[in-house]
Amino acid sequence: MLETDALGYDHAILGGLALGMWELPRLVVDAVSYHHEPMRANVQGGDIASLTALVVLASEIEHHLGVSPHYTSLVERELSTHPEAVHLGLDPSTVEEIWVELVQARAEMAALLAR
Repeated sequence: MLETDALGYDHAILGGLALGMWELPRLVVDAVSYHHEPMRANVQGGDIASLTALVVLASEIEHHLGVSPHYTSLVERELSTHPEAVHLGLDPSTVEEIWVELVQARAEMAALLAR
């Protein structure tokens, strides 16, 4: 990754460090820190594996939302085979049902950050 090559770490580690400094629960800190290496969380199992899977999937969904505001067959196909979605038992139709809300929430967050 470019981040690791340039800085020696990536945003997952940096995000985890920041969340730790803000004294968020260790579970949240670890889930963010592990989201580029979910196998580390899977070894621990339990809540850390599940929360890390959610962070990984949120990142994947954010990527798709950045490409297109439309729920596509590519999104459905990738979610149906994504290891973290399988781990959580997430049915792509569940994501499709809330897709419009995700698009709206992303737009609202972008507007807030642009201020």
